[in-house]
Amino acid sequence: MPQQQYELLDAADSPRELKPLEWRVRVHKRARNLSLHIEPNGSVRVTVPPRTRPYDIAAFVQENADWIAKAQDYFARRVAAQPVLPDTIELRALGLPVSIEYKQAKRARWQLTDEQLLLSSPQLDAEHCWPLLQDYLKKTARNKLVPLINDLANEINLKPKKVQVRLQKSRWGSCSSRRTVSLNAALLLRRPAEVRYLMVHELCHLQHMNHSPRFWRLVESFEPDYQSLDKALNEAWRETPHWLLG
Repeated sequence: MPQQQYELLDAADSPRELKPLEWRVRVHKRARNLSLHIEPNGSVRVTVPPRTRPYDIAAFVQENADWIAKAQDYFARRVAAQPVLPDTIELRALGLPVSIEYKQAKRARWQLTDEQLLLSSPQLDAEHCWPLLQDYLKKTARNKLVPLINDLANEINLKPKKVQVRLQKSRWGSCSSRRTVSLNAALLLRRPAEVRYLMVHELCHLQHMNHSPRFWRLVESFEPDYQSLDKALNEAWRETPHWLLG
């Protein structure tokens, strides 16, 4: 869906001045009401119906400013409680814990040997090491998730034209009108059942590019427990490690 960036109106353009806040707007053609989503990095996303006035969006955000602040504080406290550099990554989708060793070196790179990840970097801090952790996760996800979804596509006879893996901060996956399925590399951190459900969900969009009753019936035919798995994924953002947010 198209995304647009709005700013608060100047006082001369609106009947009252609103406290400045930053957010992104997602225009959704099937949205009936305005809704808020706080991402794990604290950024604010507002989903709105088409042709919603910028001032109405600004007013909606302002009305929910207290709730936004509490949600951002929750995520900030979670990040503060985590170590800057993790010593393990739990690839739950693969049933594989990966220990991490850090080494100061001139060249920034990562190596995987015997289920241990070695990160070499000029500086052992978030700025230099987090991109290496993210790169490791993306490349591992391409090697592991793409074959999984291709096997599933053959099993349920819903085959995408293309599969790509990215590291997204607000979606577990998506399906485009060009029949391209995108998967979030962070799925490697989720349970196998959740990963399979997400793949079923996106593959079913190849037949129904919406969330109509027919779409959900198709999903249910392949995954009867889809409701609890969908809820688990929606809540899983609270567990996102902070090195994925940078």
